[in-house]
Amino acid sequence: RTLLRAVPIIGDRLAEGSFWEEGLSAVIGALPSAVARLADVLPAFFFSLGVGAIAAVYFCLDLDRIHNALTSRLSGQLDALLRVFKDSALRAALSVLRAQGLLTLIAFGFLLIGFLLLDVNYPLLLSMIIALLDFLPVLGVGLFLVPWGILSLLAGESVLGVGLLILFVTIAVVRQMAEPKLLGRGYGVH
Repeated sequence: RTLLRAVPIIGDRLAEGSFWEEGLSAVIGALPSAVARLADVLPAFFFSLGVGAIAAVYFCLDLDRIHNALTSRLSGQLDALLRVFKDSALRAALSVLRAQGLLTLIAFGFLLIGFLLLDVNYPLLLSMIIALLDFLPVLGVGLFLVPWGILSLLAGESVLGVGLLILFVTIAVVRQMAEPKLLGRGYGVH
């Protein structure tokens, strides 16, 4: 509904029956090739996924035996070095996950406060979903807040649109300031 008010031309076209007919025929025309591509790729994906899962299970089951076989062939000094490397790598990975978790909690807090101030429907649920997706590497709060803010501005909801864009900038700035400190502490870097 917001999009329809934002762009009257689209709203007028949607009222016409030809728009729906053209759209439906385009979707139906593209459906067979999409299904064929999916049917072509899906078996290979599931096969790779299954082989990878089975290999991971067997590797985890035999981890002690693999470790003992490798350490029996290594010198004591190299074995000690590998143990230090393994412990350091595990500690660094856990600290990175902890830092990302803290950044996600910070984003959640800002999102919740911003959504409450902007009087957005379902602020807790939206904050949780966007913050959890912010945890993933490529997805971030900007993927959701920027288009939502722009569409709100185009729809004439200027307070919501500007508020969402300010919320995005605030979260991005705080994240840029907090991320090096949190990740640096995990890696032991100043």
